[in-house]
Amino acid sequence: MEAEVKALVSKNPSYQIWVTGHSLGGAMASLASTWLGYHNIAPRKNIILYTFGMPRVGNYKYALQHDELVKDSWRVVNDDDLVPHFPSVVSLSVINGPYHHGVEAFYSEEAISVYSTHRECHGKPFNEDVTCSFSEVTRSIDKHKNYFSIPVGTFWKANCVPREASTRQKSAFETEDRVRKKDRRSRLFITY
Repeated sequence: MEAEVKALVSKNPSYQIWVTGHSLGGAMASLASTWLGYHNIAPRKNIILYTFGMPRVGNYKYALQHDELVKDSWRVVNDDDLVPHFPSVVSLSVINGPYHHGVEAFYSEEAISVYSTHRECHGKPFNEDVTCSFSEVTRSIDKHKNYFSIPVGTFWKANCVPREASTRQKSAFETEDRVRKKDRRSRLFITY
């Protein structure tokens, strides 16, 4: 994938690169976005990361390095989703143990849509704001499985597997595809 991304970036140097992922895919997206910035594959201002229900990926040093390399980094947490709290912070020193990077977008109630009530968490400790998801007493695997009313683990079966479509559906898909291409002219998407 490295060669393809480099070719696309050199062909379209002003494009934004959006890197996204859910759960383990979010961890992979974190590493990929950091790699893009570290190796100057694209201008850092063009690298955007959105993760959903991502576990902690690295330690405090990694979090600080990531934040330097990926200036537009967001961790979306759906209410009391349990996965963002693993691996647990067990060390008395934040420097040694697992630690989050980026700004947490915390939905304190179930995130039904992107317009659901949420807040950006910029409190202390840095990147691990104790007033956001860290403050939730309960933990839920069900909240991890659904983000914005999308059943993440099974969504692909109904929406990503090619199937035979009627002529009317094909026309609708083609129109939708043209609109998407028009809207995404200046963005590259990498999804895990």
